[in-house]
Amino acid sequence: MGIFSEAKELLNNINSNADDVRKIISRVENEIRTLRNSISWISDMFGSDSLYNMAFNNMISELGTRAQDLLYHEWSAAVIQTKEFNLPEFVGTLIKVIYELNPIILKRNGRNVEVKIDMARVAGDLKEYAQAVKKANEQLGITGKTRGKTKKKLGEGSGQELSSLLWAHKIYGVDREGRQVMKERRKKGKVVGVDNITERYKGKYTATIQARIANFTKPAPWWKLLNDGNLNVRLPKSQGVPYPTFPATRFVQKSASAIRVLAQGIFKDKIDELSADYQRKLNDTRLRYTTLYTLLGELLDFLDKIEGPFKIALEKLKEYLGKKVEVADTKRLEYLARELSQGKVVNPRSGIRLGREVRIRTIQLERQIRAALQGK
Repeated sequence: MGIFSEAKELLNNINSNADDVRKIISRVENEIRTLRNSISWISDMFGSDSLYNMAFNNMISELGTRAQDLLYHEWSAAVIQTKEFNLPEFVGTLIKVIYELNPIILKRNGRNVEVKIDMARVAGDLKEYAQAVKKANEQLGITGKTRGKTKKKLGEGSGQELSSLLWAHKIYGVDREGRQVMKERRKKGKVVGVDNITERYKGKYTATIQARIANFTKPAPWWKLLNDGNLNVRLPKSQGVPYPTFPATRFVQKSASAIRVLAQGIFKDKIDELSADYQRKLNDTRLRYTTLYTLLGELLDFLDKIEGPFKIALEKLKEYLGKKVEVADTKRLEYLARELSQGKVVNPRSGIRLGREVRIRTIQLERQIRAALQGK
């Protein structure tokens, strides 16, 4: 039986025991105190960091892998439009970087979502890429070194320029563009013939890419070139000319912008949902608080109604008995006081026994009690 049902049962019975009423009053008062604290706590939740943190965590849960999916979409589109990196060896690293290492960082700033895609942390940087290129070239003998007359003719520092030409015409050019490599045969300074030496360079591009990837310390340090374009970004200590050239794709910035829009929308929805939930809780709590407060007033009035007359009747009864009260049965005494306090006629002709040695007639006592109650 709930507290309301128990209280109503007592209120509907004028003979209810005062102790039972006091117990239910105590319970009602305790719950009112609890509800008052709940109302204060719920009210403080609106617009609080606690609510925003819960909404942010709910947003993260609902977002799932959709942020990574957006990054994968933009990165894939950038790779497809950039011939240099549109190879299985490069494309295969996307899944690992995006879904296993996850460079996406979401943070809350008040009611706003901040997005950072920390590619360098998980994919590598240009310094690592340059080191891998250098090691791969050394391993494959692609050095572009100049010696003797060539060095004198071209000057110091021309090795990287020659490496760029070698890369463009004989390595990348042969495998990716189908170029032919021809070599003049000379005799006493005169051209006496031309040989096709293209076969020497077939497969060197694939071998070079594989060697570079093998020397990566992180999965995809080339992402910076893809994002910013190789004309806008130079490798550390590089003086060569990139080939082929390609523009910036800005896939990182595009992804961050798309993720921010998506996350912000979900975050706002979660704030609204939680605010609505707490508003319902606040309304329900206030309603119960108000109802219990009304009930408390009814119980206090009822207690005063049944306990005030009872006390007066009991005092008058004890005065009437005088010293006999010491041998009277307490329970019978209280029962008679309760009956008299409620205006009941309890005077049988034979009198009322309040113990083995106590018998009284109550006509005069009833008159005194009625007078006392009316005077009150």
